[in-house]
Amino acid sequence: MQVLEILQNLAESFVKETCRAKGLPEHMIQNSGGKVFTFGSYRLGAYGPGSDIDTLLVAPTHISRADFFQHVPGMLLKLTPPAEEVSPVPDAFVPIIKFELQKISIDLIFARVPSVNSVPRDMSLENKELLKGCDEPNLRGLNGVRLTDELLGLVPHPGNFRMALRAIKLWAKSMLVGLSLRVGSFC
Repeated sequence: MQVLEILQNLAESFVKETCRAKGLPEHMIQNSGGKVFTFGSYRLGAYGPGSDIDTLLVAPTHISRADFFQHVPGMLLKLTPPAEEVSPVPDAFVPIIKFELQKISIDLIFARVPSVNSVPRDMSLENKELLKGCDEPNLRGLNGVRLTDELLGLVPHPGNFRMALRAIKLWAKSMLVGLSLRVGSFC
């Protein structure tokens, strides 16, 4: 939770600093916001030691993916303590910055919402209207969060679902370890 709060503060600072650098009016700078969402195994509750946290930084229309890759890696390195192993991958199918923060592995992707000038902390992504005008990388990022939320909304007993998901994940990992041991003995 501490790491996510650090990322939320970083998101808001990134949006404000970028707005300021673009010469936007002070009221837009103060109201632009920025929000970090989680998705994937962390959001589903199927995480454990060594798991990464899949995160999405959502910004308003006047912040671009180029701004994200230009400013955020440097900001991560200026944190106290600084992020480690910061690895931006802007040309990936889903552009991403991978890093470790306080020994937790983070995958941070970016999406901007073309239809909004402000992304408050209480924003939800359930409204399909937010997707209008998005390019493919933005859609992929936003839909990761939207799909996770939709899945959790369809499950009648989230606690049972999380426990079953954790069990399946542990079983799959143990099967992979067993398989790699058997393959290794043939080599």
